[in-house]
Amino acid sequence: MKFKNLLVEMTRLEMTQKELAEKIGVRPETLSKKILGKTEFTYGEIRKIRDLINPELKLEYLFAIEEKA
Repeated sequence: MKFKNLLVEMTRLEMTQKELAEKIGVRPETLSKKILGKTEFTYGEIRKIRDLINPELKLEYLFAIEEKA
């Protein structure tokens, strides 16, 4: 599983995973695992990320899960 919409929005803003990790207070490796679905985001992390990327985006859009076929 992967959070494709999150990655799309990060690309649109030219934001790297390292930059986002620093802004939400986690290691880049930790953020990578969360984006890949290996570990879960906390609700606080989800809110911080949405607020950093675009506070007007719906959480359901930004964190929609894309299952591998």
